[in-house]
Amino acid sequence: MEILTQAFDWMQGTVGPLLETWQWEAVLRMMICATIGGIIGVERELHGRAAGLRTHILVCLGCGIVMLASNYFARAYADLGADTVVRLDPARLAYGVVAGIGFLGAGVIMKHGLTAHGLTTAASLWCTAAVGLAVGLGMYAVSVIGAGIMLFGLVALRGLDRLLPSHHYFKIHVTHEGKDRNGCAVREAIEAAGGKVLSVGIDWAHDEGVTASYVVRIATREPDEVRQAVWDGVVVHCKNAQSVRLE
Repeated sequence: MEILTQAFDWMQGTVGPLLETWQWEAVLRMMICATIGGIIGVERELHGRAAGLRTHILVCLGCGIVMLASNYFARAYADLGADTVVRLDPARLAYGVVAGIGFLGAGVIMKHGLTAHGLTTAASLWCTAAVGLAVGLGMYAVSVIGAGIMLFGLVALRGLDRLLPSHHYFKIHVTHEGKDRNGCAVREAIEAAGGKVLSVGIDWAHDEGVTASYVVRIATREPDEVRQAVWDGVVVHCKNAQSVRLE
């Protein structure tokens, strides 16, 4: 923050007459928006997320500019009397940002099987937008503390998150010829490998036999290893199965 203030003072002293005081305040707020968005974006960029450095800078900066434009309404129309039909609401543009940022966040959420990825990045975009709006309003303490809490959640809590077991879901499809199906053996193999069967669906095809689809839940931080163990267990216990496929 001190570096930004010094840069701001230097710019104001060099080309001060070109802009009014409120415009220099707007420049400072935009610089803070770009800095906060960049810091948050670096963390996402280092972890290879779709929305990284540039995206977070643009989101935070854009939201800050929206609030600056909203605040300018009061300055531009300050001479309107009480009898005018024009009613100013600086929060109207902010409403649009809060709703519209959801579309950008949805673009980074990807679904793989029964699991969704990118939710944390979408949430960080939404929070970055909120921080940008706060900076645009001049709420410096709120925006800086809010950004600090965001970074704490994204960086410091990552280690804690890795220690906690997490639930993962997937499907395993077992195809048997005709009515030759042993559902008990499949369920036992899944549970022996550390999975829990939540539901079973049967798809009957006259020529291809019967396919049983098991929705499985596992609690682990290494889902790929457990998924492979479940697949291996089903293959070993159900040797008469035509095919065993994971989804």
